[in-house]
Amino acid sequence: MFRLRVGLIIQVLASELARLRSITGSDASDMLLHLSPFEVKSMLFSLLSGRLLEDLNEDAETGVKEQRSGISSIRKQIEERKSLRKSMHASRSPGEHRFDENLLDLTEEEKAAEEKGDSDFQFGIWLRHRRIDGALNRVPPDFYSSLWDMVRRFPRGLFINRIVLHWGVTQEMTRKEIKFALQVEQVLNQIAEPEYREMIVETLALMTRMDSILKTDRPNIPKDRPFDVDSILHRANSLFVEHNRLMGTVVMECCASGKPCDGAQGMCRHFYDSAPAGEFGTAHYLIKALMEILSPT
Repeated sequence: MFRLRVGLIIQVLASELARLRSITGSDASDMLLHLSPFEVKSMLFSLLSGRLLEDLNEDAETGVKEQRSGISSIRKQIEERKSLRKSMHASRSPGEHRFDENLLDLTEEEKAAEEKGDSDFQFGIWLRHRRIDGALNRVPPDFYSSLWDMVRRFPRGLFINRIVLHWGVTQEMTRKEIKFALQVEQVLNQIAEPEYREMIVETLALMTRMDSILKTDRPNIPKDRPFDVDSILHRANSLFVEHNRLMGTVVMECCASGKPCDGAQGMCRHFYDSAPAGEFGTAHYLIKALMEILSPT
């Protein structure tokens, strides 16, 4: 992170405020302007430290605070009991004394906490994380040096959001040079939507490891034109929508039924809201798209 896009940070603060107070975006922007300097400072501190904003104190004395209702402790107990039940079933032998499993049943409070956790933390959290990371221009460790190595392999450069990152920059700048990082960041900062910027960063990070992903050192790199990075992302989104259409998930309410949702750059908002890793994570679909587009013919 070499530059801060203050305008995007303000937008993210306003959107978080709108979510917390269940108000419109314009009302949230107006409320943000009327907060005390301490409250704004507290919100910025939470945002920059990587935590999602949880609540804004009504009496304006403590600013932004994290909800400390004991939910995390209850969740830990839930997971411990589930783990213990599984280990008991796996290790039980015939004739062994039967343990009273009712002692491991969840209490009403724990069941309510588990249901609340499922409803509160499933939807929207990854989209918000990506918006925050995109607004703060965050990138993975060694991102720029790895990208320098990758750009050298594309003779016509990379086409990112209708802007070309030329191959020649690797001849003018070294892989550790801050000027190269600033050049890349300048291209990424032309992306208006922070969540789309973050997805482009995830795509580029995977492309830096394309040899191990494709199991070849000769990927199908175009020689006559810049390589379109956005095409990988949009193809991954199409794979995500099609896969979820077959499974009949919540995507059926929008993109899978032919009703495009309000996701940035025409992509499904549920794709932005997917975890980066895992069987149904964004990396799963990005790797599939990479293999389709860059695998040798």
